[in-house]
Amino acid sequence: MSDVTPFLYIAVMAFYFLHKNEEGKILVPIFAFAAIPLFSNDYWLWFKVSIGLSIYVLMVEKAKAGYTGGGAVSAFAAFFIGAYIVSAIMHTVMFIVADISF
Repeated sequence: MSDVTPFLYIAVMAFYFLHKNEEGKILVPIFAFAAIPLFSNDYWLWFKVSIGLSIYVLMVEKAKAGYTGGGAVSAFAAFFIGAYIVSAIMHTVMFIVADISF
């Protein structure tokens, strides 16, 4: 899947920027950025890319929200952190289970 992974990031970012301004659209990058590394060959490389793009999305949301939307951006940051923690735990469990031989 390593050949397709960059295109998945491009598709998620295109959806994010081209979709109408709705509050629900932020959920797509949150879940996609946490899930994409799970399906790639090099988890930790794409995990770093996901974190960088998440920071970029948070900066865009902060610029759009202005001074009044600090709480919403903080909540989005908490969602991103939570999704990444779950992703890292899932990767670790999958890695450990894959090495167990019966």
